Amino acid sequence: FPSDAITFLNSGHCSTIFQDVFEKYHRERQRIPSWANTWVCLFIDEFSYIYNWIVEGLVPTSFMQFWKAVLQAGYFSAFIVGQDFMQRFIDFFPNELQAMGPRRISYLESRYAEDLIREPMIRVLNKNPYQGEAIQEIIRLTGGSPWYIQIVCDRVVQYMNRERLLAIRDADISEILRKELLSGSDPLTRDKFDNLLSSGDNSADIFPVEHVLAVLDAIALNSRTGDCAESSISIEGVKVPAVLEDLVKRGVLTRASERYRINVELFKEWLIHNH
Repeated sequence: FPSDAITFLNSGHCSTIFQDVFEKYHRERQRIPSWANTWVCLFIDEFSYIYNWIVEGLVPTSFMQFWKAVLQAGYFSAFIVGQDFMQRFIDFFPNELQAMGPRRISYLESRYAEDLIREPMIRVLNKNPYQGEAIQEIIRLTGGSPWYIQIVCDRVVQYMNRERLLAIRDADISEILRKELLSGSDPLTRDKFDNLLSSGDNSADIFPVEHVLAVLDAIALNSRTGDCAESSISIEGVKVPAVLEDLVKRGVLTRASERYRINVELFKEWLIHNH
């Protein structure tokens, strides 16, 4: 976080300057007929990093009072995107963030996942190359995650080009999984699963990634033929129930009757292969 920005935030002048700029803008736009009915929408990505900076003492807590004040003043509408630990941010500043309506963005519904898999190929080839259960197999592997769908589909394109295929079947997807994604010359590496291992929260009380990985590794190994029972997960020095609860909240795991499964099957297969 830039030191001059920290100085500015701590100075107390940012609120006054910000308000002056927007009040001047709203006065000026009323003088231009084509701008009179326009509205400012502010889109901010990675907003949850502000929480880390506040916890670390880099940004003053008064910034959140400033944020609430400018929202209440109606200078703009705000759409903010945060990482998995955004709820932690909301819980820490419930009053300052109460005006915002949170919505969790998770895995794609099946119909949208199918579109993401099929439509780019149709635009290029003018036809759907997926046959049989190939699309459903990709959805099963990825859990409907757009990130993993695109990783798998990129390997599908490479495989089709190399093998000179005009169509792709579910057996081909299994082949790509074994020989392209899990092994071969360019297998997936652990960093491709960082978003599942960590929420991005750097707070001191967050579970070490090694503990999370150990829990997920145990679930993968104990769910080869079905969901993993919680009683099968015993790791010395790891707060297993707390880690499981966090993983369920973040959508990494699904829990049913104290049994767990990893939502992204590709990650489960990677864990088993690299155990």
